[in-house]
Amino acid sequence: MSKLCKFFNDYFTIFSSTFIGTIVGMNFGGYPQSYSKGIQKEMKEIVPSKSNVLHIENNPVLEKEFYSLENLVKEKFERKKIPVLMFHRINESGKRYSVSPANFRYILDKLHRNDYFALSLEQFYTGNFSGIPVGKKPFLITFDDASKGQFEYINGKIDSDCAVGIMEDFFNNNRDFGRGAVFYESYFGIDREYIEPFNGDMKEKNDFLIEHGYNIGSHTVIHNNNRNATIKDIKEQTITMNALLQYHTDVDMNKQIRTYAHPYGAVPRDPFVKAYLESQHNIIMLATGGMSSHPLSKKFNPKEVPRIEADMTTFYAFFNRSEQYEISDMDSLYYEAKFNNKKPYFDVNIFSKPLANIPSSSIKETESKFMLKKTELPCKDNYVGNNDIKKNVGVINGE
Repeated sequence: MSKLCKFFNDYFTIFSSTFIGTIVGMNFGGYPQSYSKGIQKEMKEIVPSKSNVLHIENNPVLEKEFYSLENLVKEKFERKKIPVLMFHRINESGKRYSVSPANFRYILDKLHRNDYFALSLEQFYTGNFSGIPVGKKPFLITFDDASKGQFEYINGKIDSDCAVGIMEDFFNNNRDFGRGAVFYESYFGIDREYIEPFNGDMKEKNDFLIEHGYNIGSHTVIHNNNRNATIKDIKEQTITMNALLQYHTDVDMNKQIRTYAHPYGAVPRDPFVKAYLESQHNIIMLATGGMSSHPLSKKFNPKEVPRIEADMTTFYAFFNRSEQYEISDMDSLYYEAKFNNKKPYFDVNIFSKPLANIPSSSIKETESKFMLKKTELPCKDNYVGNNDIKKNVGVINGE
Protein backbone atom coordinates (compact mmCIF):
# COMPACT_ATOMS: atom_id res chain seq x y z
CA MET A 1 0.00 0.00 0.00
CA SER A 2 2.84 2.36 0.93
CA LYS A 3 4.58 1.64 -2.42
CA LEU A 4 1.33 2.43 -4.29
CA CYS A 5 0.98 5.74 -2.41
CA LYS A 6 4.60 6.60 -3.16
CA PHE A 7 4.03 5.87 -6.87
CA PHE A 8 1.01 8.19 -7.07
CA ASN A 9 2.81 10.84 -5.01
CA ASP A 10 5.84 10.80 -7.35
CA TYR A 11 3.65 10.79 -10.45
CA PHE A 12 1.61 13.77 -9.18
CA THR A 13 4.77 15.71 -8.31
CA ILE A 14 6.24 15.21 -11.78
CA PHE A 15 2.93 15.99 -13.51
CA SER A 16 2.17 19.08 -11.43
CA SER A 17 5.67 20.56 -11.72
CA THR A 18 5.66 20.05 -15.49
CA PHE A 19 2.14 21.43 -15.94
CA ILE A 20 2.64 24.46 -13.64
CA GLY A 21 6.08 25.17 -15.11
CA THR A 22 4.58 25.18 -18.58
CA ILE A 23 1.76 27.56 -17.59
CA VAL A 24 4.04 29.95 -15.69
CA GLY A 25 6.57 29.98 -18.51
CA MET A 26 4.14 30.95 -21.26
CA ASN A 27 4.65 34.32 -22.96
CA PHE A 28 2.13 36.50 -24.79
CA GLY A 29 2.15 34.19 -27.77
CA GLY A 30 1.46 31.13 -25.61
CA TYR A 31 4.89 29.47 -25.81
CA PRO A 32 6.61 27.53 -22.94
CA GLN A 33 9.32 29.30 -20.97
CA SER A 34 12.21 27.45 -22.60
CA TYR A 35 10.90 28.36 -26.06
CA SER A 36 10.15 31.92 -24.94
CA LYS A 37 13.74 32.40 -23.74
CA GLY A 38 14.93 31.26 -27.14
CA ILE A 39 12.71 33.86 -28.83
CA GLN A 40 13.86 36.60 -26.49
CA LYS A 41 17.49 35.73 -27.18
CA GLU A 42 16.81 35.79 -30.91
CA MET A 43 15.00 39.14 -30.60
CA LYS A 44 17.99 40.63 -28.73
CA GLU A 45 20.24 39.54 -31.56
CA ILE A 46 17.90 40.95 -34.17
CA VAL A 47 16.80 44.30 -32.71
CA PRO A 48 20.16 46.14 -32.74
CA SER A 49 20.76 45.49 -36.44
CA LYS A 50 18.53 47.33 -38.91
CA SER A 51 19.23 44.78 -41.62
CA ASN A 52 18.27 41.91 -39.34
CA VAL A 53 14.87 43.42 -38.60
CA LEU A 54 13.90 42.37 -42.11
CA HIS A 55 14.11 38.71 -41.06
CA ILE A 56 10.82 38.86 -39.17
CA GLU A 57 8.74 38.27 -42.29
CA ASN A 58 10.28 34.80 -42.57
CA ASN A 59 9.86 33.94 -38.91
CA PRO A 60 6.24 33.39 -37.78
CA VAL A 61 7.19 33.55 -34.10
CA LEU A 62 8.97 36.90 -34.43
CA GLU A 63 6.18 38.16 -36.67
CA LYS A 64 3.75 37.46 -33.84
CA GLU A 65 6.04 39.38 -31.51
CA PHE A 66 6.05 42.26 -34.02
CA TYR A 67 2.26 42.40 -34.12
CA SER A 68 2.22 42.68 -30.31
CA LEU A 69 4.66 45.59 -30.69
CA GLU A 70 2.53 47.07 -33.48
CA ASN A 71 -0.59 47.10 -31.29
CA LEU A 72 1.33 48.66 -28.42
CA VAL A 73 2.83 51.41 -30.58
CA LYS A 74 -0.43 52.11 -32.42
CA GLU A 75 -2.15 52.68 -29.08
CA LYS A 76 0.35 55.49 -28.55
CA PHE A 77 -0.45 56.93 -31.98
CA GLU A 78 -4.07 57.37 -30.92
CA ARG A 79 -3.12 59.34 -27.81
CA LYS A 80 -0.27 61.57 -28.98
CA LYS A 81 -0.29 64.58 -31.32
CA ILE A 82 2.00 66.29 -33.84
CA PRO A 83 2.08 70.10 -34.29
CA VAL A 84 1.74 71.56 -37.78
CA LEU A 85 2.89 75.19 -37.60
CA MET A 86 1.37 77.82 -39.90
CA PHE A 87 3.44 80.91 -40.74
CA HIS A 88 2.48 83.79 -43.03
CA ARG A 89 4.70 86.87 -43.26
CA ILE A 90 8.32 87.10 -42.18
CA ASN A 91 8.86 90.84 -41.72
CA GLU A 92 9.19 93.61 -39.16
CA SER A 93 5.61 94.95 -39.40
CA GLY A 94 4.59 93.70 -35.95
CA LYS A 95 1.10 92.93 -37.23
CA ARG A 96 -0.87 89.73 -36.77
CA TYR A 97 0.34 86.89 -39.02
CA SER A 98 3.79 88.50 -39.07
CA VAL A 99 6.92 87.14 -37.40
CA SER A 100 10.17 89.10 -37.47
CA PRO A 101 13.31 87.39 -38.81
CA ALA A 102 14.83 87.49 -35.31
CA ASN A 103 11.77 85.86 -33.76
CA PHE A 104 11.64 83.22 -36.51
CA ARG A 105 15.26 82.30 -35.71
CA TYR A 106 14.35 82.21 -32.01
CA ILE A 107 11.43 79.82 -32.68
CA LEU A 108 13.62 77.43 -34.69
CA ASP A 109 16.36 77.53 -32.06
CA LYS A 110 13.86 76.95 -29.24
CA LEU A 111 12.41 73.95 -31.07
CA HIS A 112 15.85 72.52 -31.76
CA ARG A 113 17.01 72.88 -28.13
CA ASN A 114 13.88 71.02 -27.03
CA ASP A 115 14.43 68.04 -29.37
CA TYR A 116 11.87 68.86 -32.04
CA PHE A 117 12.47 67.44 -35.53
CA ALA A 118 11.34 69.15 -38.75
CA LEU A 119 9.51 66.73 -41.04
CA SER A 120 9.23 66.74 -44.80
CA LEU A 121 5.69 66.59 -46.19
CA GLU A 122 6.38 63.02 -47.41
CA GLN A 123 7.32 61.92 -43.90
CA PHE A 124 4.26 63.58 -42.41
CA TYR A 125 1.82 62.24 -45.00
CA THR A 126 3.04 58.63 -44.98
CA GLY A 127 3.89 58.45 -41.28
CA ASN A 128 7.30 57.05 -42.22
CA PHE A 129 9.44 58.27 -39.32
CA SER A 130 12.11 55.60 -39.73
CA GLY A 131 15.56 57.07 -39.29
CA ILE A 132 14.40 59.87 -36.98
CA PRO A 133 16.45 59.63 -33.76
CA VAL A 134 14.85 58.32 -30.57
CA GLY A 135 13.73 61.13 -28.26
CA LYS A 136 12.86 63.53 -31.09
CA LYS A 137 9.42 65.21 -31.35
CA PRO A 138 8.31 65.48 -35.01
CA PHE A 139 6.58 68.62 -36.28
CA LEU A 140 5.79 70.19 -39.68
CA ILE A 141 6.41 73.78 -40.87
CA THR A 142 4.00 75.39 -43.35
CA PHE A 143 3.81 78.85 -44.97
CA ASP A 144 0.72 80.40 -46.53
CA ASP A 145 0.41 83.02 -49.31
CA ALA A 146 4.00 82.95 -50.72
CA SER A 147 4.61 86.52 -49.57
CA LYS A 148 7.91 88.13 -50.48
CA GLY A 149 9.38 87.83 -46.97
CA GLN A 150 9.24 84.05 -47.29
CA PHE A 151 11.69 83.86 -50.21
CA GLU A 152 13.57 86.81 -51.60
CA TYR A 153 16.78 87.47 -53.53
CA ILE A 154 19.12 90.40 -52.92
CA ASN A 155 21.81 90.99 -55.54
CA GLY A 156 21.31 87.47 -56.91
CA LYS A 157 21.63 85.77 -53.50
CA ILE A 158 19.00 84.48 -51.09
CA ASP A 159 18.19 87.15 -48.52
CA SER A 160 19.55 85.92 -45.19
CA ASP A 161 16.53 87.44 -43.41
CA CYS A 162 13.82 85.78 -45.50
CA ALA A 163 12.28 82.52 -44.28
CA VAL A 164 14.14 80.31 -46.77
CA GLY A 165 17.47 82.01 -46.02
CA ILE A 166 16.96 81.57 -42.27
CA MET A 167 15.90 77.91 -42.61
CA GLU A 168 18.70 76.99 -44.98
CA ASP A 169 21.27 78.42 -42.57
CA PHE A 170 19.63 76.69 -39.59
CA PHE A 171 19.14 73.30 -41.25
CA ASN A 172 22.70 73.25 -42.59
CA ASN A 173 24.16 74.06 -39.16
CA ASN A 174 21.88 71.69 -37.22
CA ARG A 175 21.74 68.40 -39.10
CA ASP A 176 19.92 66.69 -36.23
CA PHE A 177 16.95 69.04 -36.64
CA GLY A 178 15.59 67.51 -39.84
CA ARG A 179 14.70 69.47 -42.98
CA GLY A 180 11.44 70.44 -44.61
CA ALA A 181 8.59 72.94 -44.98
CA VAL A 182 5.56 73.40 -47.26
CA PHE A 183 4.86 76.64 -49.14
CA TYR A 184 1.21 77.21 -50.15
CA GLU A 185 1.27 79.65 -53.04
CA SER A 186 -1.33 82.13 -54.29
CA TYR A 187 -0.53 83.74 -57.61
CA PHE A 188 -1.74 87.09 -56.28
CA GLY A 189 -0.74 87.84 -52.69
CA ILE A 190 -3.47 88.49 -50.18
CA ASP A 191 -1.84 91.82 -49.28
CA ARG A 192 -1.78 92.69 -53.01
CA GLU A 193 1.83 93.78 -52.76
CA TYR A 194 2.91 91.47 -55.56
CA ILE A 195 1.61 89.71 -58.65
CA GLU A 196 3.38 86.34 -58.61
CA PRO A 197 4.42 84.15 -55.67
CA PHE A 198 7.39 85.41 -53.63
CA ASN A 199 7.22 88.73 -55.51
CA GLY A 200 8.75 87.26 -58.68
CA ASP A 201 11.19 84.62 -59.96
CA MET A 202 8.52 81.96 -59.31
CA LYS A 203 10.09 79.24 -61.43
CA GLU A 204 13.62 79.67 -60.11
CA LYS A 205 12.38 79.74 -56.51
CA ASN A 206 10.06 76.74 -56.90
CA ASP A 207 12.87 74.69 -58.44
CA PHE A 208 15.15 75.64 -55.54
CA LEU A 209 12.53 74.70 -52.94
CA ILE A 210 11.85 71.26 -54.38
CA GLU A 211 15.54 70.49 -54.97
CA HIS A 212 16.30 71.34 -51.32
CA GLY A 213 13.65 69.17 -49.70
CA TYR A 214 10.72 71.58 -49.47
CA ASN A 215 7.25 71.17 -50.97
CA ILE A 216 4.95 73.57 -52.82
CA GLY A 217 1.16 73.52 -52.85
CA SER A 218 -1.91 75.46 -53.95
CA HIS A 219 -3.51 78.31 -52.03
CA THR A 220 -5.72 79.23 -55.06
CA VAL A 221 -4.90 81.80 -57.73
CA ILE A 222 -6.32 84.89 -55.99
CA HIS A 223 -6.50 83.69 -52.38
CA ASN A 224 -10.20 83.06 -52.88
CA ASN A 225 -12.63 82.67 -49.99
CA ASN A 226 -14.29 79.41 -51.04
CA ARG A 227 -16.83 79.11 -48.22
CA ASN A 228 -19.71 79.56 -50.67
CA ALA A 229 -17.86 78.49 -53.82
CA THR A 230 -19.56 76.62 -56.64
CA ILE A 231 -18.07 73.72 -58.56
CA LYS A 232 -17.19 76.16 -61.35
CA ASP A 233 -15.40 78.48 -58.90
CA ILE A 234 -13.39 75.71 -57.28
CA LYS A 235 -12.47 74.03 -60.56
CA GLU A 236 -11.12 77.20 -62.08
CA GLN A 237 -9.16 78.10 -58.96
CA THR A 238 -7.63 74.66 -58.33
CA ILE A 239 -7.01 73.55 -61.92
CA THR A 240 -5.47 76.90 -62.86
CA MET A 241 -3.22 77.10 -59.78
CA ASN A 242 -2.03 73.51 -60.12
CA ALA A 243 -1.30 74.16 -63.80
CA LEU A 244 0.62 77.33 -62.90
CA LEU A 245 2.66 75.45 -60.31
CA GLN A 246 3.57 72.84 -62.92
CA TYR A 247 4.36 75.47 -65.55
CA HIS A 248 6.67 77.34 -63.18
CA THR A 249 8.94 74.45 -62.27
CA ASP A 250 11.06 71.87 -64.09
CA VAL A 251 9.93 69.18 -61.64
CA ASP A 252 7.15 66.77 -62.62
CA MET A 253 4.40 67.69 -60.16
CA ASN A 254 2.76 64.30 -60.76
CA LYS A 255 5.63 62.88 -58.71
CA GLN A 256 5.04 65.30 -55.85
CA ILE A 257 2.40 65.06 -53.14
CA ARG A 258 -0.52 67.21 -54.26
CA THR A 259 -1.39 69.53 -51.39
CA TYR A 260 -3.71 72.48 -50.76
CA ALA A 261 -4.43 74.92 -47.92
CA HIS A 262 -7.82 76.62 -47.53
CA PRO A 263 -7.47 80.41 -47.94
CA TYR A 264 -8.82 82.09 -44.79
CA GLY A 265 -9.34 78.55 -43.50
CA ALA A 266 -12.66 78.65 -45.37
CA VAL A 267 -13.84 75.08 -46.02
CA PRO A 268 -16.56 74.93 -48.74
CA ARG A 269 -20.05 74.50 -47.31
CA ASP A 270 -21.28 72.59 -50.36
CA PRO A 271 -20.35 68.90 -49.77
CA PHE A 272 -19.96 68.30 -53.53
CA VAL A 273 -17.53 71.22 -53.85
CA LYS A 274 -15.61 69.95 -50.82
CA ALA A 275 -15.54 66.42 -52.27
CA TYR A 276 -14.19 67.72 -55.60
CA LEU A 277 -11.44 69.66 -53.84
CA GLU A 278 -10.48 66.57 -51.83
CA SER A 279 -10.40 64.41 -54.96
CA GLN A 280 -7.75 66.67 -56.50
CA HIS A 281 -5.31 66.70 -53.57
CA ASN A 282 -3.58 64.16 -51.34
CA ILE A 283 -3.45 66.36 -48.28
CA ILE A 284 -5.42 69.49 -47.33
CA MET A 285 -4.60 71.93 -44.53
CA LEU A 286 -7.03 73.77 -42.28
CA ALA A 287 -6.09 77.07 -40.62
CA THR A 288 -7.03 76.18 -37.04
CA GLY A 289 -7.74 73.14 -34.87
CA GLY A 290 -4.68 72.65 -32.66
CA MET A 291 -2.30 69.72 -33.02
CA SER A 292 -2.72 66.99 -35.64
CA SER A 293 -3.25 63.30 -35.00
CA HIS A 294 -0.35 60.99 -35.83
CA PRO A 295 -0.48 60.09 -39.57
CA LEU A 296 -0.82 56.39 -38.66
CA SER A 297 -3.65 57.04 -36.23
CA LYS A 298 -7.20 55.97 -37.06
CA LYS A 299 -8.25 59.55 -36.29
CA PHE A 300 -5.95 61.10 -38.91
CA ASN A 301 -7.79 62.65 -41.86
CA PRO A 302 -5.33 63.87 -44.53
CA LYS A 303 -8.07 66.05 -46.05
CA GLU A 304 -8.60 68.00 -42.80
CA VAL A 305 -5.22 68.54 -41.14
CA PRO A 306 -5.43 71.07 -38.29
CA ARG A 307 -2.69 73.66 -37.86
CA ILE A 308 -1.39 76.06 -35.22
CA GLU A 309 -0.91 79.73 -36.05
CA ALA A 310 2.76 80.28 -35.31
CA ASP A 311 3.55 83.68 -33.91
CA MET A 312 5.13 84.76 -30.63
CA THR A 313 1.71 84.78 -28.91
CA THR A 314 0.46 81.34 -29.95
CA PHE A 315 3.83 79.59 -30.16
CA TYR A 316 3.55 78.17 -26.64
CA ALA A 317 0.05 76.77 -27.23
CA PHE A 318 1.63 73.43 -28.19
CA PHE A 319 5.20 73.70 -26.92
CA ASN A 320 6.22 70.63 -24.86
CA ARG A 321 2.63 69.76 -23.97
CA SER A 322 1.97 66.31 -22.50
CA GLU A 323 0.15 65.09 -25.63
CA GLN A 324 3.19 65.89 -27.81
CA TYR A 325 4.33 62.76 -29.68
CA GLU A 326 7.91 61.64 -29.01
CA ILE A 327 9.74 58.77 -30.72
CA SER A 328 10.73 55.92 -28.38
CA ASP A 329 12.88 52.81 -28.88
CA MET A 330 9.75 50.75 -29.60
CA ASP A 331 8.51 53.32 -32.12
CA SER A 332 11.88 53.23 -33.88
CA LEU A 333 11.78 49.43 -34.17
CA TYR A 334 8.21 49.59 -35.45
CA TYR A 335 9.04 52.14 -38.19
CA GLU A 336 12.06 50.11 -39.32
CA ALA A 337 9.99 46.95 -39.63
CA LYS A 338 6.93 48.61 -41.18
CA PHE A 339 8.62 50.74 -43.81
CA ASN A 340 11.75 48.74 -44.63
CA ASN A 341 10.20 45.29 -45.03
CA LYS A 342 8.44 46.26 -48.27
CA LYS A 343 5.50 44.01 -47.42
CA PRO A 344 2.43 44.49 -49.66
CA TYR A 345 0.23 45.62 -46.78
CA PHE A 346 2.77 48.29 -45.90
CA ASP A 347 2.67 49.94 -49.30
CA VAL A 348 1.51 53.57 -49.31
CA ASN A 349 0.39 55.24 -52.53
CA ILE A 350 1.13 58.93 -52.07
CA PHE A 351 0.01 60.08 -55.48
CA SER A 352 -3.38 61.34 -56.57
CA LYS A 353 -4.81 61.46 -60.08
CA PRO A 354 -2.35 62.77 -62.69
CA LEU A 355 -2.43 66.47 -63.47
CA ALA A 356 -4.48 67.46 -66.49
CA ASN A 357 -2.38 67.50 -69.65
CA ILE A 358 -2.80 71.19 -70.47
CA PRO A 359 -0.75 72.56 -73.41
CA SER A 360 1.82 75.22 -72.52
CA SER A 361 0.14 77.69 -74.87
CA SER A 362 -3.12 77.39 -72.92
CA ILE A 363 -1.31 77.89 -69.61
CA LYS A 364 0.40 81.04 -70.89
CA GLU A 365 -2.93 82.34 -72.18
CA THR A 366 -4.58 81.66 -68.82
CA GLU A 367 -1.65 83.18 -66.98
CA SER A 368 -1.81 86.36 -69.01
CA LYS A 369 -5.55 86.59 -68.31
CA PHE A 370 -4.82 86.61 -64.60
CA MET A 371 -1.85 88.95 -64.97
CA LEU A 372 -3.64 92.24 -64.27
CA LYS A 373 -2.17 95.54 -63.17
CA LYS A 374 -1.65 96.00 -59.47
CA THR A 375 -4.15 98.88 -59.35
CA GLU A 376 -6.91 96.66 -60.73
CA LEU A 377 -6.64 94.16 -57.88
CA PRO A 378 -8.84 94.47 -54.79
CA CYS A 379 -6.78 95.63 -51.83
CA LYS A 380 -7.18 94.17 -48.35
CA ASP A 381 -9.08 97.27 -47.16
CA ASN A 382 -12.07 96.75 -49.47
CA TYR A 383 -11.90 92.97 -49.75
CA VAL A 384 -15.19 91.31 -48.77
CA GLY A 385 -15.06 87.89 -50.40
CA ASN A 386 -15.87 86.00 -53.59
CA ASN A 387 -18.28 88.50 -55.13
CA ASP A 388 -15.86 91.38 -54.59
CA ILE A 389 -13.07 89.36 -56.22
CA LYS A 390 -15.29 88.57 -59.20
CA LYS A 391 -16.37 92.19 -59.61
CA ASN A 392 -12.91 93.74 -59.31
CA VAL A 393 -10.72 91.15 -60.99
CA GLY A 394 -13.26 89.94 -63.55
CA VAL A 395 -11.51 86.66 -64.32
CA ILE A 396 -13.65 83.98 -62.72
CA ASN A 397 -16.19 83.98 -65.54
CA GLY A 398 -13.76 85.04 -68.23
CA GLU A 399 -15.10 88.59 -68.31
